[in-house]
Amino acid sequence: MKFKDFASVIRNSTLTSSSTFTDEEILRLANMYKDTFSQQIAETDEGVFGMPFVTSLVADQREYELPDEVIKIERVEAIVDGEDQKKYTSLDVASLNFELTETKITEMFKEKYFYSFFRKALFLYTGESVIDVVDGLLLRAIIWPQDFTDLESEVDMSVRPNVNQNGFPRQFHELLARRVIIHHKQNRDRPVPLTDTEQSFEFDFRKALDALRGTDDNREVIPVIPYNDGSNY
Repeated sequence: MKFKDFASVIRNSTLTSSSTFTDEEILRLANMYKDTFSQQIAETDEGVFGMPFVTSLVADQREYELPDEVIKIERVEAIVDGEDQKKYTSLDVASLNFELTETKITEMFKEKYFYSFFRKALFLYTGESVIDVVDGLLLRAIIWPQDFTDLESEVDMSVRPNVNQNGFPRQFHELLARRVIIHHKQNRDRPVPLTDTEQSFEFDFRKALDALRGTDDNREVIPVIPYNDGSNY
């Protein structure tokens, strides 16, 4: 669905115009529910919003800030010695009974490769000391789709805004419009009765999520993009 058609469907179903249901109001609601949808879509099929990221490793630095758009991390690999790319496994830091000093980390994680998250940052645990490695940290992340900004656009909502962002899945366009319509009808001074189709929203949304499960996941190759981990400042 094109952005322009998205707005038109919403206004036709709510008997409103651009004056009584403005672009700003529709965008606010659409982006709010888009994030709610995206969280559930990502939990159902992580590949839908997948994006690889790379950043450089910095000598003696084990903490790397994550990009704001990341929902969650699917895979972590790093080349801490500048030669061998290793896959890292998630670590439950609370289960450790020793202090996480550099000395203890190098002592306790010999030939082991783990990572953990804390305060929106990724931490690496390995017996090897970290050295400067260009593009040495490689992440496969699930990211939030970019907010909608232009309801006059003739571009389809599923089209990637740029190489660094994902579009919004086509099978959820009508459902997103329907959710905005429901919100508008139910939050008027005098709520408007919902149609049969609007009343079946939850069922149809779950059905769309179920359709994502178990599909053949032939993912498209997505350009790798750098992110700023703060080490350049």
